Amino acid sequence: MYEQAVQQVNATAPKVAISVRLIPTPPARNIPSNTVTFLTGYLEATNLEDLYYPCILTANFTVTHTSTNPNATVEYSYIPYQQVYLSKGVQLVQLPFGVFPLTVYNAHPGDQIAITVRATTQVYWEPIHALMSTQTAECTIILEVTT
Repeated sequence: MYEQAVQQVNATAPKVAISVRLIPTPPARNIPSNTVTFLTGYLEATNLEDLYYPCILTANFTVTHTSTNPNATVEYSYIPYQQVYLSKGVQLVQLPFGVFPLTVYNAHPGDQIAITVRATTQVYWEPIHALMSTQTAECTIILEVTT
């Protein structure tokens, strides 16, 4: 019975299209061949005026990578989840993301490593926790290996 009620609430909840983008700071970096470093940026959500309030915005982050050198070792951890409570009048949300520590071994000068961050953003109308919006954003940060 409860599941059926939740499904009905979600089916009839207002649907809203918000705008989201991921902004890396900076979008590219030069790094030495064997290094431990970090990457940062933020998720920006706008176009929030049509939301029903109060609501909660959640962002689930995933990180993947590719390398021009198959022998390079790339290891990292990242912040997987951010959440913020929104009240009426909020026009801009900026949530940080971080990839740290980011460890690179056995890379050679000229190698490139692409770190891709993806955020799935959902907005829930509270107190019934009805889903109003789901949006996805992605960014790629290029690491250039130097001497």
